[in-house]
Amino acid sequence: MSPTRSTWLKYGGFVGSVGSARVVGVLLTAITFPIIVRRLGVEMYGVWSYVIALLSFLDLLANPGLTSHAQQQVAARRAAAAEVVSDVLVLRAFLSVFVIGLIFVLAAFEVRSDAARLLRFYGISILLINLTGTEYLLSSLELFHVRSLLSVTQQALYTVGIVLTVHSPKDYMWVPASILISALPTNLCGWIFVYRERPAASARTAHPALVAFACAKWTLCIGYLHVLALSPHRPSGRKVVLGGTCSRLIRRGYTNSGFRA
Repeated sequence: MSPTRSTWLKYGGFVGSVGSARVVGVLLTAITFPIIVRRLGVEMYGVWSYVIALLSFLDLLANPGLTSHAQQQVAARRAAAAEVVSDVLVLRAFLSVFVIGLIFVLAAFEVRSDAARLLRFYGISILLINLTGTEYLLSSLELFHVRSLLSVTQQALYTVGIVLTVHSPKDYMWVPASILISALPTNLCGWIFVYRERPAASARTAHPALVAFACAKWTLCIGYLHVLALSPHRPSGRKVVLGGTCSRLIRRGYTNSGFRA
């Protein structure tokens, strides 16, 4: 087989795999979204959406661009993949512990008991899921078929969990539980494939560039969260503009980072 034909087949398989996974994901979302809204009710679904929005911003503190940096480095230097990944995991673990403490502090000031309970449980769950996730590594290692298969499997398990467990607003805790139960096994399977592809690891301390990278992102993330904290429920137009400005600065910091050794 000629190199040109092999390249076309490779990219064709990539487009087919990723595209099929996206289509299946959209179909599964179209199934689960109406079920969640109808069975949880408008009020409880609003609480769930508030918790998701708050934790999405707190995740910026637990992962201030470290996975993006690791994805670039693993794709460029596979021989050093074990060192980069180990450094990133250690830094993210320490940051996740700090964010968990911050979540419990925020939950203590939450007026609604159901929102506080969701904040604590889903906060810890999503940090654990994100910490053990392997999508960025599977992409760097060009394991696109494995990534697509695991993504579809996770979404299918989540859909089954929602259909079987969520029947009324009282079952709101089963929504994050379904996410946790479906994501952890697929993350474990992802690490099995990553382990098969990685070179031998070498023990060493965290690279100073990664620490400086995380600190730089933290300053931007903290400013972004400070703007949102002024009015977490109904931000004014000026606060929305400030939040969008901080968001653009964060995204710009990801792409213009100087740590591309």
